[in-house]
Amino acid sequence: MLEQLGGLFGGIVVLLYFMTILNYFVKFINRKYKNKLMKNEKFYKAFSKLMKFTIKRHKLFGTLTIAFILLHFILQFLQYGLNITGVIAATIMLIQVGLGIYGSKRKKRGKKWIVIHRTIAVVLLIAIVVHVA
Repeated sequence: MLEQLGGLFGGIVVLLYFMTILNYFVKFINRKYKNKLMKNEKFYKAFSKLMKFTIKRHKLFGTLTIAFILLHFILQFLQYGLNITGVIAATIMLIQVGLGIYGSKRKKRGKKWIVIHRTIAVVLLIAIVVHVA
């Protein structure tokens, strides 16, 4: 039972991480292809709803990701002990959340901050893939 629950929480972490980084992709698509997308009004209306949904909940998805990482870690640690790739991925996620909190509190964060925040997101993706594989 713990094994299945730990796996479920790991899957939820991946889903929540995907929902968190979707923020970047919907903004990018809107910025680059808005005029083309608007040619199909029905599609653009649905895309706009998705964009508003993901942007509005970006912080929530990040926070929930951390909560489920902790649950996943506890269950997996109790069953299997320490997993180095998992600890690395979780540490990178904590750094990412710290950067996110810093960025949301600081009014003048500059371009370096967003570059670092996005770079850490890619590094985190790699860490998650290594951990899961």
